[in-house]
Amino acid sequence: MLTILDRLGDQESLDKIIDLFYRKQLEDPVTRPFFSNAKLPRIQQMQRSLLTMLFCGQTTGVAFYLQESHAHLVRDHGLNHDHFSHTMTNLEAALRECGHTPALVAEIMMLAWNLEDAILGNRKIRSMQGTLVDALRLHEESLGGPDAVVKRDPHANEPDKADE
Repeated sequence: MLTILDRLGDQESLDKIIDLFYRKQLEDPVTRPFFSNAKLPRIQQMQRSLLTMLFCGQTTGVAFYLQESHAHLVRDHGLNHDHFSHTMTNLEAALRECGHTPALVAEIMMLAWNLEDAILGNRKIRSMQGTLVDALRLHEESLGGPDAVVKRDPHANEPDKADE
């Protein structure tokens, strides 16, 4: 099965998406304030690394990293669902403008929306596995059924059965 990065084309295609995405983030009055003191080239490079890993299926530690790296924005600047929603709109627009198929755009957007809890800290991620592994498992199930399921880490935190 081809990875998302394979289906995007190559690293140059990913770079084009990221550049356009951040241009849209800076043009959006809702998201622009989060970048006023940011070193954009550094953020774009971190985004490239993160998306390359994510789009190749390497998920260990991603949810934990996202929560830790965005905690100051949530705590000090009020990053919330509305900001995240605008970010998702900007990402989807960048993907479409880069000419990607509706199916690939929908797949990436589903994966991206599943990162909201990690980014906003809505659920404490206590390990380097957790939420993103679950999101990818559900994502793979939606694409190809049980043969495509990402194997669950036995050490990842399981919800209490009493909570279900």
